[in-house]
Amino acid sequence: PAVPRRRVPRAGAVSEVREFRARPVLPGTLALYCAVLCGGALAVLATRPRAVGRWTDLPAPSPALLTGLAAVVLLAAAGLLRNGEGHAVVLTRWGRYRGTVRRTGLLWVNPFARRHRVDVRLRHFQGEALPAVDRVGHPVLVGLLIVWRVKDTARAVFAVDDHEEFLREQAAASMAEVASTLPCDRFGTPGPTLRDGTWFGEEATGRLAAETAPAGLEVYSVQQLSLDYATEVADAIHRLRSAELNAQLRTTVIGDAVDIARAALDRIRADEGDGEDAPSGQDAEFLRLLVLSLLSPSANLKEWGNQWPEHRSSSN
Repeated sequence: PAVPRRRVPRAGAVSEVREFRARPVLPGTLALYCAVLCGGALAVLATRPRAVGRWTDLPAPSPALLTGLAAVVLLAAAGLLRNGEGHAVVLTRWGRYRGTVRRTGLLWVNPFARRHRVDVRLRHFQGEALPAVDRVGHPVLVGLLIVWRVKDTARAVFAVDDHEEFLREQAAASMAEVASTLPCDRFGTPGPTLRDGTWFGEEATGRLAAETAPAGLEVYSVQQLSLDYATEVADAIHRLRSAELNAQLRTTVIGDAVDIARAALDRIRADEGDGEDAPSGQDAEFLRLLVLSLLSPSANLKEWGNQWPEHRSSSN
């Protein structure tokens, strides 16, 4: 059934910040070489080793030069950033978003920026079975496998407090909405149910993707791993399902037995040359006895076997 979807707030209504590339981002090897060279020069000028005689005749370095070299070493070393594959770094300075670094390797960024590392790899979420209620009011437990990733790092960091916890809460809410649209099972009546994994996955994926988009998350698929009734109703539902299966099996067996009996009667009448007229009252009684013998292993087969010659002689 078609269920009206509520309007989900756009990303701009939640957070005006969107991901952009951080600048400046320089190769980290240049900053590392600069730090090593300036550190070596600072050490030489500060200690003035007497092993080199000509250095002792040089004038003493000024404090400004030593301070400048020390500042260069600190800035070069403090700005080094090692970013691995599958991760991004969100930079903030004085509480303001300054961009995202997605480049990998050894880099140099603004040393005064605060860094927030975000995992942008394709990930999956599989927790405990989530409780819900189907359309007819039966409590059910649904196990889900969610494949997702962080698409916009700025929204994932600033739009919500914890984007992983946000995903878990929205998954529970979306799953509860989808479960309430259809019954878990239809006993005796045909129709769609929640056990249709394809329909359930498509519906849950669309709802969860719309709910998590403002937080910068991208949901690829939601798959139904398990669907069971809650403990308090599991026994009652099991008995109801067993009764339905027994009724269906009984109907099938009776229909097959009647068909077999009719085929046997037609074959006997054809062999004796009686034609294919509609069964008389005695033929119907014979069919009844034959069906009973097929359905009940303990039936007295001699009862209808002995009646058959009498029945055919009386009918002739």
